[in-house]
Amino acid sequence: MPHADSLALPEGLTDKHAFYQHVCTVAEALLAPSSPSDPAANWITVLSNAASLLYGSYENYEAAFGRADGRRVNWAGALAFLSLFRCARVGRC
Repeated sequence: MPHADSLALPEGLTDKHAFYQHVCTVAEALLAPSSPSDPAANWITVLSNAASLLYGSYENYEAAFGRADGRRVNWAGALAFLSLFRCARVGRC
């Protein structure tokens, strides 16, 4: 699924629960690697695509978020703590 297509919300979303179910379904399709050697399996790419999907979906869901002042989401992303990567690589913290 192309990323731009994944930001389109279905008509008739009635509540945030349905919104988040839709976003999770789209995220599974967008982020699933097609093979073990797929570059999409790179964790940086996966986190970036997930953040972009969340941000764009929030902006497109006018009923709860959208672009209106006071409701607009201004950031979606992930924080990576390098100290945790050192622990995983070295085997001790």
